[in-house]
Amino acid sequence: MLTENLPEEVNVKILATDISSRALTAASRGAYPQRIKDEVDGYYLTRYFERSDEGFKVVGPIRDMVTVRQFNLMDIFPFKNTFDMIFCRNVMIYFDLKVQQMLLDKFYNVTAPGGLLFLGHSESLINKTHRYKYIQPTIYMK
Repeated sequence: MLTENLPEEVNVKILATDISSRALTAASRGAYPQRIKDEVDGYYLTRYFERSDEGFKVVGPIRDMVTVRQFNLMDIFPFKNTFDMIFCRNVMIYFDLKVQQMLLDKFYNVTAPGGLLFLGHSESLINKTHRYKYIQPTIYMK
């Protein structure tokens, strides 16, 4: 979506993190089973994926935009730069209110001005103290 909607001169970098080394190994391969064709529009499948023995694989230029790193959200955030977008979808539901609040504060501190936080549909910032501006369900702006 970013390559479709941003000017070519915008240098897109994506940091994909997880605590699970198994999930990271799968993500770094960029390979998806055959059934992905039922979930991804044919246009995107043709343009950004290539067929593989397993099903489909993300094309190199898109895969090159992504850095995969192991990271525990409970650790100190070591990021030197801020993020224009943070996707933390369906993660905070596994934590109690105190940890959720701590994560919101950490996310806010590393979100660029005007940057966006995306949560899962089962998550919200209701009953939490935060400085994000509500945009629409699951989307908040710094």
